[in-house]
Amino acid sequence: MKTIKAVATTLLLISMSACANDNYPSRTEASNACDVWLHDGKRVTYQVKMTEDDKEKLFWEENPLEAAYDDGYIIRDKELVKNEKKEEFLSREMIKEERKWSRYCEEEREKNQFLGYKNAAIQNGVWENEVGKRGSFKIVKRFRY
Repeated sequence: MKTIKAVATTLLLISMSACANDNYPSRTEASNACDVWLHDGKRVTYQVKMTEDDKEKLFWEENPLEAAYDDGYIIRDKELVKNEKKEEFLSREMIKEERKWSRYCEEEREKNQFLGYKNAAIQNGVWENEVGKRGSFKIVKRFRY
């Protein structure tokens, strides 16, 4: 009877330690669990200056290239107006909103696991977009498969 209890206890401890270490039967399940964990974190929203590339992309999204034709010939004046408008648009200082999660996942295939990184500054609500106030991401969880 003592042997059966010992075996049962050993099996229970092994199964509990497997759950505690976040072991999953497949890569997909480990990835899904990591995604759920990621979205349980917090997110910070902040504003940054747009780069020249960002502004140019936004300009073309708002002003799609349209060829103006008159009897089969492209009207050059319309292109000049578009270029002047683009120069004026790109000369403006523009701000965009960015978001950053307090957690992220990264796969480590050679070890059959996803690593869960967390930034405590974001998670604790003290993150600011300034040098020394952004915190850093550290591995805090492993999702093995």
